[in-house]
Amino acid sequence: MAATITVTRNETVVDVAQGGAHFITGVDTVEGTDGDDIILADDGGLSAGDFVNGLGGTDTIRLRQTGTLDITLPATFAGIEKLEGTNPVTDGQSGNDIFIVNSVRMNMITGIDGKDGNDTLKLADGTTVDFAKLTGIETVEGSAGNDTFILGDLDVGRMTISGKAGIDTISVSRTYTLGADFENLTLTGTGDIDGTGNALNNELKGNGGDNTLRGLGGNDTLSGGKSDLGDNDTLIGGAGDDSYVVYGDEDVIDEQADGGAGNDTVISYGSYDLRSTNIRGSVENLTMRGEADFFGYGNSLNNKILGSVGKDTLYGLDGDDTLDGSLGDDLLVGGKGNDRYLYTNGADVVDERDGDGIDTIDYWGVDFDLDPALDSRVLGDVENITFVLDILGHTGNGNRLDNRINGNGMADILSGRDGNDTLNGYGGNDTLNGDNGADTLDGGIDNDILKGGDGDDNLIGGSGVDRLEGGTGNDTLDGGSENDTLNGGDGDDKLQGGAGLDVMNGGADNDTLDGGADFDTLNGGDGDDKLTGGAGGDILNGGIGNDTLEAGTENDTLLGGAGNDTLDGGTGDDIMRGGDGNDTYLVDSINDTVDEWGGLGTDTIKSSISLSLLIGSKLLGQVENLILTGTAELNGSGNGVDNRITGNDAKNTLSGLNGNDTLDGGKGADTLIGGKGNDI
Repeated sequence: MAATITVTRNETVVDVAQGGAHFITGVDTVEGTDGDDIILADDGGLSAGDFVNGLGGTDTIRLRQTGTLDITLPATFAGIEKLEGTNPVTDGQSGNDIFIVNSVRMNMITGIDGKDGNDTLKLADGTTVDFAKLTGIETVEGSAGNDTFILGDLDVGRMTISGKAGIDTISVSRTYTLGADFENLTLTGTGDIDGTGNALNNELKGNGGDNTLRGLGGNDTLSGGKSDLGDNDTLIGGAGDDSYVVYGDEDVIDEQADGGAGNDTVISYGSYDLRSTNIRGSVENLTMRGEADFFGYGNSLNNKILGSVGKDTLYGLDGDDTLDGSLGDDLLVGGKGNDRYLYTNGADVVDERDGDGIDTIDYWGVDFDLDPALDSRVLGDVENITFVLDILGHTGNGNRLDNRINGNGMADILSGRDGNDTLNGYGGNDTLNGDNGADTLDGGIDNDILKGGDGDDNLIGGSGVDRLEGGTGNDTLDGGSENDTLNGGDGDDKLQGGAGLDVMNGGADNDTLDGGADFDTLNGGDGDDKLTGGAGGDILNGGIGNDTLEAGTENDTLLGGAGNDTLDGGTGDDIMRGGDGNDTYLVDSINDTVDEWGGLGTDTIKSSISLSLLIGSKLLGQVENLILTGTAELNGSGNGVDNRITGNDAKNTLSGLNGNDTLDGGKGADTLIGGKGNDI
């Protein structure tokens, strides 16, 4: 049964593994006294369910047993100050002890004495261990957590120290080089000592003395300490993308020694200039920390400069730089090169008056105007703007340059103004206005309105029910998927409907319209237009001008309108009405209908089947000419007017019927029957 053993006198030895009814397991309890107690424990004699309280005094758990002993102190232990291993001389045991201690117990313990033998301390989780507490320990092993090893000024050269998994730290007040499985090194005290990392991503921290910190391989962070302590440090990152933490310009940053390479950063708690003579080699990036108003300067490289919470002034100088003022009302001066401004918070001012290149603002607000005359937040010429937040719709306006304006996932209103602009709506129901210039407008997803304005524009509706208006100029319109409306406007426009039930209007001048898939309506308008229906039962209306109408598959309706039009129904049973003018019909099915009622002009049918020009259910109105096509043996006959009938290269029978007809059999053994009238 469970036993409770209470120590009632000072300097008492209590054997936890006494055996019999007093064997301590599970829910057993050992209570000490206010004196200095010693509790003897076998391997396995102490378990997580036991309660051990040493109470007052300096109390010790001492291992005893032949062989290597493991002891793990559970959270139910209290009042225990020391751990002792076995002694092969006095105890007659091997002395090879293993202590497994977690962070809570380690903070409570004032000393661990392994005695003789090869003894090991294993940390059970993320634990801080002070080596000054250790006596007779040959090996210290870290845990899977983040462990800290406090070495102080101890010479631990004969000990085996391993960090194992986790992000582990060595704290030492003498020159030290990290072992292969330690990540961080902290130098303590005020002595002039040095620290060296390894191939991992190290964090090296100096002390109050003059330190030399070497990161070697990996992406390292090196901090020499505050300069107000009077120290001057040398920070050598080595290979990798390294970060240097400085508090002024006194520390030397060396990116030439140890094969320095990578994309490196100075993290400064004061104003800083990447052109500093204390930088050997080159550093690309600068990050400001603190609450004061700082000045930050780049160099000739492509810099990324991040401000602090104050009112910072950041200069990119040469190179393609990225400037982010962060919090505060900042002044961002990119200088030469293609610069990017991250406009996040506050009332920042972007200054490109002395800059060149193609510059971009990434804006976290709602509305922005790139015209300096209309928006005080920009000075000089900036070409591009990208709206970042997907919370609200945005209004973005360009300037006289060739702008690129990017919306987000909400409903944006973007206007290019002058210049050859590129506007991307992305998600949301967007309105894109190209205004002047040869612009490219891409609505992206959702239901968009795209207006090209003046110039030769390229409009892309994307997915959604879109309305595209080309305006003046020779425009290209692509509706994309779903049911779109495309208006070419003035100029020789190209309209592509894509998928969906599209309505396409060419407008003035000579336009090209392609309905694509599904059932579309194509209106050529004025000018000599080419209309292609594609798949689906389409309606093609040429309007005024000499138009070409090609219906494609399905049963289509073709209306030539005024002018000399060419109507090709394609496959399917089509209805073709040429209207006024000298029209040409392409017939390939006995179910095609040609309608010339009220149409003026001299009209022609090109047929790949035998056909008569007599008025009937499939030929309405008067057609003058017939041309047989293909390679089959076909027959053709005229009507009561003066016909011109031409055969193909096969054997044909041609009949003029009434009127003064002209019959041309072409190649092949043809039969020509003139009928009444003066025939040729």
